[in-house]
Amino acid sequence: MVGYGSLEAAARFGEVVLVALPYGAGADVVGALRAELDGKVLLDCSNPVGPGFLLLTEGGPSAARRLAGAAPGAHVVKAFNLCHEDVWRMAPPVFDGRPLAVPVCGDDDTALVRVRELVRDAGCEPVSGAASNAPGSLRPPPRCTSGSGWANRPMSRRSRRRWRTPRGRRAGESPRAAGA
Repeated sequence: MVGYGSLEAAARFGEVVLVALPYGAGADVVGALRAELDGKVLLDCSNPVGPGFLLLTEGGPSAARRLAGAAPGAHVVKAFNLCHEDVWRMAPPVFDGRPLAVPVCGDDDTALVRVRELVRDAGCEPVSGAASNAPGSLRPPPRCTSGSGWANRPMSRRSRRRWRTPRGRRAGESPRAAGA
């Protein structure tokens, strides 16, 4: 049976709680659910960008760090945020016979294992997005994001090969924008 309930009930129920909210609302909602989220994995798929694709976290904490600050007992993992929504309608998202690589960033080993399992369940391949000691450092290479607000850092040639994107499109670009 499929149903719905309150945010509190959903937070209490799930082992992994997907935070699929606009950047500005995420920390407020998570903060209100702080007690229910204690010990849970918070899966952050947000992108802190506003009109004109401008970074909303400029000069301040990242979206993941804001969530971690709002619910300090939860384990924040960043994943599923780099692809256009049309990619997630594919079952599974495969390009040139290869599963889509999904960066998974976090600092709690148990939380990372759970989220990597979810990535595989979606038919994708989990890829370590960053070595991190704090949610604020969850930043994949810039070619992966095409301006999604993650910090610019140089990538090695080996790293660039790991970030798979369909041919003819820039990473983060929608299939429609590329004429697919």
